[in-house]
Amino acid sequence: MKAVKIGDRMVGEGYPAYIVAEVASNFDSDMKRAKKLVDLAAECGCDAVKFQSFLPDKIICKEAFQMKTSFQSKWKKPVYEIYQDAHFQREWHKEIFDYCREKGITFFSSPYDEEAIDLLEDLGVVAHKIGSGEISWPDRLKRFGRTGKPIILGTGAATLAEIDEAVRAIRSTGNDRLVLLQCVTNYPSPFEDANIMAIETLRSAFQVPVGYSDHTPGSVVPLGAVARGACMIEKHFTDDRTRTGPDHPFSMEPSDMKTMVEEIRNLEK
Repeated sequence: MKAVKIGDRMVGEGYPAYIVAEVASNFDSDMKRAKKLVDLAAECGCDAVKFQSFLPDKIICKEAFQMKTSFQSKWKKPVYEIYQDAHFQREWHKEIFDYCREKGITFFSSPYDEEAIDLLEDLGVVAHKIGSGEISWPDRLKRFGRTGKPIILGTGAATLAEIDEAVRAIRSTGNDRLVLLQCVTNYPSPFEDANIMAIETLRSAFQVPVGYSDHTPGSVVPLGAVARGACMIEKHFTDDRTRTGPDHPFSMEPSDMKTMVEEIRNLEK
């Protein structure tokens, strides 16, 4: 499949790159800030804005993660407390979903438990984004596949064999509406690890549209990825990288996001 329809947009070969602003935890437990970031993403020309739907006690073990450090970032608070502060409250989902629709930008979220999937299905999301950490869980992947919605699957830290198993699990449900995202799960990730050539490998191996979920600074890697045929770019987004929080330091600010979107559109021309 060379293209997948997500909402009213075709994503894939021959179509403009689909740009996703990943808010993640950058709303800082504040609905007003969440809406502000939606506004800014829309103004930058992004196609979608993405949150994360998890509950700390369902995604990590409190006893095991009462520590001062993380393998991903130099956090000053225990990992469990960071997740507690970063989670997007379930009761806020409908309000932000409706707000995104009002602003003309698509709402995505990455659900990390069955109840979260049901919540997003009830809202009527147009697609599901699956984080890289779920790629080796075939039963969960089949659950996503059975929704019949387009699936955007992160492939960070996965081997080609693991990606193959994941693709087979989703396709076994009869759902072939799949977009893969090349991803390096370091925050931030160094340029020398970006491996944008993997886009071509994944596209050739699985015959699906392939994009890039980027954690490097700036827009160099996204532009290189689009030049290599990336159909989607996902980039963490904030209004201020100096704010306290796990995702702010490696996120893109509005002026840079707007420039990146403009540069991608010029590159496509």
